[in-house]
Amino acid sequence: MLLKAEMALLQVDELSEKKIKADFLTLAMFYDLKGEPARAADELEDYLQKAWGKNSEAIRQEITRLRLKASSKTSHSLSHVGDPLRS
Repeated sequence: MLLKAEMALLQVDELSEKKIKADFLTLAMFYDLKGEPARAADELEDYLQKAWGKNSEAIRQEITRLRLKASSKTSHSLSHVGDPLRS
């Protein structure tokens, strides 16, 4: 289902000649569900630059959560490097 959603988002982008983009909050939620928390945090940071403080504290907290999730995901995957039993 996430693959179909991603295909639809790409299709909207292409058909609109990059004039239409899903909103930042939707994209952030999508990327988090897809397992890409760093990309989700990037979307929220873009949103904060354009939102002029609307819900900014809650958005910052979510960015922190996503960045922590992304860093633990990266460090977890790197912990298996060089371990022949986990390759």
